[in-house]
Amino acid sequence: MVTRTDLKYLTEARELIADPARWCQGDYAQTRDGRPISYWNLSKIRNGVRFCALGALAYAGHKLTIESRLDEWLDNIAIDLFGIDVISLNDTRTHQDILTLFDKAIEIAEFEVENA
Repeated sequence: MVTRTDLKYLTEARELIADPARWCQGDYAQTRDGRPISYWNLSKIRNGVRFCALGALAYAGHKLTIESRLDEWLDNIAIDLFGIDVISLNDTRTHQDILTLFDKAIEIAEFEVENA
């Protein structure tokens, strides 16, 4: 079950990458000059200007990691909707697919928060 804080992070992450110019594939995040910011260098995420789905979630949550419960929860939704995990979805599918994932996740989170 997700919390109001989780819903806030999901919404902020979706807003962050709503513009295709702010989304990236193949890297957790990228700096203005295109240098990658890896998961292993998460302390630099605030320097990012382009993000993958999980990078956007980490940016919104400031301290979320791939092992966090919210990332796992989003992974389950990606598998239900597309048959693949979030990382594979982000790196092999379209920007619109990622937005669809976030839209569905936000819809589910809103329902869970309202009915908690």
